[in-house]
Amino acid sequence: MRRTLETAAEGARVSAARPPAPPRAEGEEAGRLLSAVAVTAIAALAALTVLSTLRLIQAGRGREFALLRVVGAAPGQLHRMLLAEACVVAAAGLTLGAVAALLPLTALSFALAGSLPSLPLWQAVAIAGSATAVTAAGTLWPARGTDRARGTGRARGTGRGPQRFR
Repeated sequence: MRRTLETAAEGARVSAARPPAPPRAEGEEAGRLLSAVAVTAIAALAALTVLSTLRLIQAGRGREFALLRVVGAAPGQLHRMLLAEACVVAAAGLTLGAVAALLPLTALSFALAGSLPSLPLWQAVAIAGSATAVTAAGTLWPARGTDRARGTGRARGTGRGPQRFR
């Protein structure tokens, strides 16, 4: 083939060429950036929803916390209890979310790439860590006042703060 080309075009040199680069769609980088912005916005809205829901739940538990304080629970015990609850809620949310996303992601991945969906380990850890942090913040932040003595009077309805039993 080389001889044929050299004789057909006198003075031309034929050399080994690099393989051609795969064709790239115009705006591919812009599309990736737009996708990242959209995913970030969706994640922020989901975090806001989780935080506000957990805030409402904790607001309704004031009497429960006050009663626990009256019967002798230390503030650290309440915080550890809430942290354990947050971890259980986060684990359940991550598990149910993964199961719910499994079918559509598998179908989409097979349709577009012909393979199973994959996620790099660092991204999976980032997702799990973010979900756990948002859940813990939504649980612990509204309950930060549970260690104050002024709220314990609500357990008995007196509104006067902690009472000593004689």
